[in-house]
Amino acid sequence: MLKLFSRLHVFLYKATGGRIGGRFKAAPVLLLTTTGRKTGKRRTTPLLYGEDAGRYVVVASVGGAPKHPAWYLNLSGNAAAIIQAGGRKLAVNAKTAAPDERAHLWALMTRLYPGYDAYQAKTSREIPVVVLTPSAETGNAAGEKALAHSSRPLEKGSTRPGDLVDARAVVGPPLKKAAPLDRTRRSPSPQPLAVHGGRPAR
Repeated sequence: MLKLFSRLHVFLYKATGGRIGGRFKAAPVLLLTTTGRKTGKRRTTPLLYGEDAGRYVVVASVGGAPKHPAWYLNLSGNAAAIIQAGGRKLAVNAKTAAPDERAHLWALMTRLYPGYDAYQAKTSREIPVVVLTPSAETGNAAGEKALAHSSRPLEKGSTRPGDLVDARAVVGPPLKKAAPLDRTRRSPSPQPLAVHGGRPAR
């Protein structure tokens, strides 16, 4: 039943650009697409998120269950992912927040959704806080390519320059400069507004 609800949530979110399913109480919701560590298939999960210095923050709580959620385990095998936040789609690289950063980010997330404190009290595992750093804004095709060509595992509390997806590979080569305007050419004379029955055409 939970899987069916999640699939419906994902479908409505994608169909409406987040207008339906884009919030849960006070917290915004994004879609996280990871690569299955066993199947290699794309898996999309709706998650509450916060924002911190241009990064997206999610919590691997799964309601305080004793085991980490599947999406977190997928990121442990491949840290490259795609998120959709409202109408925006971004290629991201994931890392688990280090202990010193986790305290700050945990406070951020519990302000959005206080239930996380109850989830942590319910389980003996430390619930991971995951930071998603955008590499480039992308559409479906480019995002799928970036996801397919990266297989770096989830970093724990560190980010090296090589961990991020190369933005140039996602957005393509720079745009060519436009040719200079030829000011010697005259623009055609404006045409009079067409009139039908004494009134302007609509």
